[in-house]
Amino acid sequence: MLTQLSVLLFIGVLAAVWLRDYRSFPVLARKFLCVAPFLPVVSLLNHNVDHDQWGATTRVLPMYVALGLLGLCFLIWKARGAALRWGSEEIFVLLYIGFCAVQIPGSPDPAWSLGAWSWSAPGYLLFLMAGRATTRKEFFADKFPVFALLGFTGVSLGLIVTGLATGRADELFNTRNFGSIYASNAMLLFLALFVSLCWPLVRSSVAWSFTILLVSVVCLLASLSRSAIAVVPVYMVTAFPRSRAQWKRSALAIILVCATLGAGLYFAAQRFDLNAQLFDAWSARWYDGDYAGAYRGARELRDTKFSYFHDEVWRDAPWHGQGYGTFRHFSEYTDAHNLLVTEAFENSLLAALFLVLAFSLPKVLRALFVADLRPIAASILGFLFLGQVTGGMLAFRAEGHYYTAYTGWTLFYLVGFLSEQLRSRSHPSGASITRTEPAPSLFRKPLPE
Repeated sequence: MLTQLSVLLFIGVLAAVWLRDYRSFPVLARKFLCVAPFLPVVSLLNHNVDHDQWGATTRVLPMYVALGLLGLCFLIWKARGAALRWGSEEIFVLLYIGFCAVQIPGSPDPAWSLGAWSWSAPGYLLFLMAGRATTRKEFFADKFPVFALLGFTGVSLGLIVTGLATGRADELFNTRNFGSIYASNAMLLFLALFVSLCWPLVRSSVAWSFTILLVSVVCLLASLSRSAIAVVPVYMVTAFPRSRAQWKRSALAIILVCATLGAGLYFAAQRFDLNAQLFDAWSARWYDGDYAGAYRGARELRDTKFSYFHDEVWRDAPWHGQGYGTFRHFSEYTDAHNLLVTEAFENSLLAALFLVLAFSLPKVLRALFVADLRPIAASILGFLFLGQVTGGMLAFRAEGHYYTAYTGWTLFYLVGFLSEQLRSRSHPSGASITRTEPAPSLFRKPLPE
């Protein structure tokens, strides 16, 4: 019952936001991006309270509603005469969508493939266009993403406390139990992207620098992910710029984070057996201090797991692709732990190529040299880097990964905004024309002839 109530609540919130902002497609898209991180709460309730009785359809229904309302808003926005500028990124995303659609009939599970495609790929195009249509003022003046980040942080920390209190800390970020946005690598990938939406407020606030750094470190420690440790330098590059004054603020935030974690662990140890629930698992994951061996062992394990179909990939030269969800038919893993290899295997090499071109990497690299666009560029590059070493969550690949397409929505929103900002800088408006005669006025009487 709680699951159904939560679904109705989310649909009601989405409808209320739509009624408020349906006249502005980019504003509505940004609001939906801030609502989407909370959608996995439906999965949490369905699995942990209602024992999965409502199934996958209930879990993803709000996402379909969000995409439908956003598409309707886009049509209304265009009908009102809004100017929509297209770029090469939209063309490559359309090609990617088309090549992915071609794989659906021949995939191992067409229904699964259609589901993954239907709420991920079309959403990439919508949010890409919304990002391109977002003005600089709208992007840098909106504080709503900050409150979304605060709520997301609260849910994440609430799950940690719940896991410790119930003795389920080893399942803290299990996708099936806690929703895929709150699951280890997916959470870290989300944070790497979402931090740039909050950048205007974070860059001038010790409190928000502290909040972002604290949640990233806590999520890193609890995820037990070896590869995800790369999120720390990504955050440092994204959130903390080069100026001396801001580095002092950053250093203060780091000191506060260390003190908070130390105090939190001390008081938690008084109440919970942290050695049994967290530290022993973390130590085993790192081979009791053999960090190089831990990375080497993880790579060798994946090589062994993937050996069954590795030869098939290169022998068949998968220009045609194998369809979404292919990996779960070959291995316990749901992807190749590599974004582009996963896309090439499942949706064809050409689809992977178009996806890379849609990321617009030359523009993103150029944006690193523009001060106010650097956080956005760093977030995009950080996501792509982490996606290459953690699996690249752009669309769900297995049961329980219902919300991983959301990170793709956020990614393409940022790509669209950054691309348009660079274009406007490269092609400034022409010089104003000086009038030689006064402009006509409604209040001026005509001169007599």
